[in-house]
Amino acid sequence: LKRGYEPLFLPPNLWILIMVGSTRTYNIVITKESKEIKMSNTLYKKTDDELLSIFEPLMENLLQGSTERDHQKHTKDFTQRIRNLVSKEKLERMCSEYQKKLGYFTKREFLYLFRRKDSVAVIWRLFFTKSDDEFVLEAVFIENNGRIMIDHCMIF
Repeated sequence: LKRGYEPLFLPPNLWILIMVGSTRTYNIVITKESKEIKMSNTLYKKTDDELLSIFEPLMENLLQGSTERDHQKHTKDFTQRIRNLVSKEKLERMCSEYQKKLGYFTKREFLYLFRRKDSVAVIWRLFFTKSDDEFVLEAVFIENNGRIMIDHCMIF
């Protein structure tokens, strides 16, 4: 990366996610000429709007389950892999910590989705009731036996 105010130009079809601290600024230009990724499932055939119409209710359920500290609701659309990582006790601990500090989720704004060979990653901007900060909500969705499921989710 080149620091300063000069754009960074990347070759076509290169996808990059850059996280920077609040003390540095990077102007970034990312180009991609095509989405020639071959996905082995039906997610790839759908438009961005069609994908979001599937993913948004899953995320709403996940976030409501977190707000309510309802483990079954929170993990309803998780793959077994991620469900194994989030016990009732762990969810309760995480929710207690973030709700005390940040409050509850207020709104989220879709930013971008990334098509991968076997999944789709989505990034939203997320807001809380007790903070003016903006947070990143990211999730990875896969198709498992015809069902769309969440295989990864993180807020930072």
